[in-house]
Amino acid sequence: MRIIQISDIHIAPAGIDTFGVDVRANFLDILEHVSSLEFDLLAITGDYCFKEPHAEIYTWIAEQLDTIRQPVYHIGGNHDYMPFLHQAFKPPFPLHDQELFYRVEHLGTDLLFLDSAIGKMSDLQFKWLEEQLKATRGPVILFTHYPPYTMGVPHMDEKYAFQQSETFDALVQNCSYPVYVFCGHYHGERIVHRGNVHIHIVPSCFFQIDPLTVEFRIEHYRIAFRTIDVLEDQIRTWVTYLPGNSLAAG
Repeated sequence: MRIIQISDIHIAPAGIDTFGVDVRANFLDILEHVSSLEFDLLAITGDYCFKEPHAEIYTWIAEQLDTIRQPVYHIGGNHDYMPFLHQAFKPPFPLHDQELFYRVEHLGTDLLFLDSAIGKMSDLQFKWLEEQLKATRGPVILFTHYPPYTMGVPHMDEKYAFQQSETFDALVQNCSYPVYVFCGHYHGERIVHRGNVHIHIVPSCFFQIDPLTVEFRIEHYRIAFRTIDVLEDQIRTWVTYLPGNSLAAG
């Protein structure tokens, strides 16, 4: 099975400056590129909106995704509002008090989608995750917005890190199988292995943040997506960069 992951689209309402980046063109470029590829499903891991969530942005994104013939699975990020997202994309999964988390089985593989949109998870969601991990019969493939641990990126680690790393760690390190986490949020490519957990961050569809400074600084404007191959005896993953559109139209 081949999965394509994209994240951190950050679409703004018309007329709003997005650091001079044409974010809509970036998103359309990514979709045009991945549409030409062979894959089995698309996972979008949050931050559909630039800063504030707007219902019309999710509607616009949903219209663009009509070109994708494969199943598309969604989770929210810290710039999203779950009721807007749920209304626009109409996933066949309920909201749990505005949290969207769920499991899907695709081509014989279970995929877990977590809701870390506010930087933490409810007790209900942690209980659900514990049940899923106990029931698994193979490596766990998990999608979420926030990396569950700090990742050695000072600006994000100090200001925008996940708030419940210890709680998450206590669950996943006891899992009988390795746990592969695919996430976004940090606007850059990063891989961290921590015991039983293997975390892969996909770069943004917006811009990438300098991973060496505490101060906010844009490192570059190339956009990217991640390919994940789930094979019988291994998981392979890599990032593909596109040029990006660093200058907004008009």
